[in-house]
Amino acid sequence: MKKINKFLIILFLLFFVSFLLRFSLTYYTPVKYWDETIYANLGRNLFLYNEYSFFHGFADFSSNWPLAGFRAPLLPFLISIVSLFSLNPFILNFIIPIIASLGVVGFYLLVKEMFDKKVAIYSALLYSVFPLNVFWGSKLLTDTLLITIVIFAVYFFYLGFFKNSESYLNYILFGIFSALAFLSRYSMIWFFVLFFCVLFVKFKDLSFLKNKDLWVSVFCFLIIVVPWFIFNYISYGSLFGFLIHAQEASLRWGSQSFLFYIKSLFSLFFLFIPFFILGVLNRKYRDSRNFMIIWFFIIIISASLMSHKEVRYILPILPAIVCLSSLGLVRLKKYGEYLFYVLILLFLIFNFGYLKSSYYSFDSEDHKCFFGAMDFIKDSSADYVVTEHFSPVYFYTLKPNIRVNNYTFIKGLIETEYFDNEIYYYYETGDWFNLTAETDEINNLVYSCNKFNVFDISLRS
Repeated sequence: MKKINKFLIILFLLFFVSFLLRFSLTYYTPVKYWDETIYANLGRNLFLYNEYSFFHGFADFSSNWPLAGFRAPLLPFLISIVSLFSLNPFILNFIIPIIASLGVVGFYLLVKEMFDKKVAIYSALLYSVFPLNVFWGSKLLTDTLLITIVIFAVYFFYLGFFKNSESYLNYILFGIFSALAFLSRYSMIWFFVLFFCVLFVKFKDLSFLKNKDLWVSVFCFLIIVVPWFIFNYISYGSLFGFLIHAQEASLRWGSQSFLFYIKSLFSLFFLFIPFFILGVLNRKYRDSRNFMIIWFFIIIISASLMSHKEVRYILPILPAIVCLSSLGLVRLKKYGEYLFYVLILLFLIFNFGYLKSSYYSFDSEDHKCFFGAMDFIKDSSADYVVTEHFSPVYFYTLKPNIRVNNYTFIKGLIETEYFDNEIYYYYETGDWFNLTAETDEINNLVYSCNKFNVFDISLRS
């Protein structure tokens, strides 16, 4: 009984510390990241209008781009469920911190099963406070959602295929969590390669393809994802419409060097490189260690082959690096524990400085202006809002937007399609179209704020 109570206390503390760190950051960077508002708008429109697209046909970036509905649907569906209780944006701040904290608990369970309790505690604590993980674990985005579900998928995969569990439940849950991970973010495809390689190394041939338990998992996976393929065929004329449009999105934002993630990892994980190497050389847990090594290489190669890269996209590699680094620390025996807590302290300091140097605080005058503009427009009688920043503005006001690219087009819309409607305008200094010179002629509100970097946040390596 004491062991059970201690085990539950550990799980609770891991969850609580993780949640506290992530939820607090929702106040530190209060304006929603552009993609956060994309997912929130999709989710709330599911609740408000029973459609998986932006109200009045909003596109993801420009008026002639495919609807944002091609984005992975799991997070929007979760948001739509939360919207049943409230449309207050504040409520949405709980979703990802809770999911991320469950991921910390799941990671502890996974590493404890693969290695031992000490490695599990080191890994879970380090995973819970890692700067990259903490920051994106506070955002309404799919990155942390994916890795949390993947952790549970790997957990049931390991129980089934490495612990040789006779229970079909592990294989069923592996299939279900794999499907949910795919519906949370399409980069789950990388992990299909990982599972294949791990099974090939374990069985030393393709005989695992005859394993009926594997096909139980595949069947459960297909039951959940097939409706999404059908939706894409109906919406885009192709079963793989979501991948086609996702590729178009990545090409729009450009490509980066193949070495982008190698450089990023070196700067983000430099304190742990010696311990990572020690973990790779550890022979005590050969099969589990090999599992994590394969995890590391499959994800880094797969991510590097993608054209468009952002630092947050490398989050799926974090569990492998953290686990192998913790395994290396354990090898140092009594000195490992002291080093671990010193590293944790350094990372907490690094974490604070990293965020402080990169992001504006809640007291920023620009933030106050933005929220003032959104409150004004939301409470106004405006039927439409003209703005470049249509997704964030719609998120905070729920007013249909008109996205335009020049003043002549604005004037044409006002004189024709929307002439009977009251239209307000929101822009930021530095927008590529600017209404300042035309304010008198338009004779409607022009609400402007100074330019500030909230809609294209990206952590820099």
